[in-house]
Amino acid sequence: MWNLSYPSFVNRVDLPRPFELTDFTPQALSSFGKSLHKSYSLEIPIFPILISSYGGDITCLDGFISLIQNYREKGIEFCTIVPGFAMSAGAFIFLMGSEGRRFMGSSATLMIHNYQVSHPPDRLSAMAGFSEFSQKQNLKLNQMLSKHLKKNKDWLTKLIDSNKNDDVYLTAQEAQELKLCSIGNPQINMILRSEFSITL
Repeated sequence: MWNLSYPSFVNRVDLPRPFELTDFTPQALSSFGKSLHKSYSLEIPIFPILISSYGGDITCLDGFISLIQNYREKGIEFCTIVPGFAMSAGAFIFLMGSEGRRFMGSSATLMIHNYQVSHPPDRLSAMAGFSEFSQKQNLKLNQMLSKHLKKNKDWLTKLIDSNKNDDVYLTAQEAQELKLCSIGNPQINMILRSEFSITL
């Protein structure tokens, strides 16, 4: 008698495909959460994200980051892939990929800049609080990402400041020199181990 155990996703025909991130909307965030939950429930250890995005709403970016951090704590690794371009929030999610699992096409581009809110307040009385919130959020996100990339905590802030707080464009080659990515297509090798017993 053979008793075999193996990950639950083996032999499944409905495996999740790489999540295609193009925009940052509540609908995209909901779809991302559902895809992550499905992968986790099937015990799939690596979650690929294919990014082609000009960015989008910063509040939705916060939601994507929270989901990534939560599932990373559960043992999921994130493989982020940019075949062409990832800008603003899209670049941020790309850089949130796991170490050694961030890939750019040879002609791909990243664009990084400071935190921007899509809909600033229209009341003059709210502008001071809005400005203070934006600065705090910038610092928090920049330091969090710098730490994730194993850089000095002020690394990202200094990179943006060096371009006078304007958009910073990085080619795949420049990003690779900064040790932010590898150039090329990812190859994911999965080793399956089975346990068995023999009853005579």
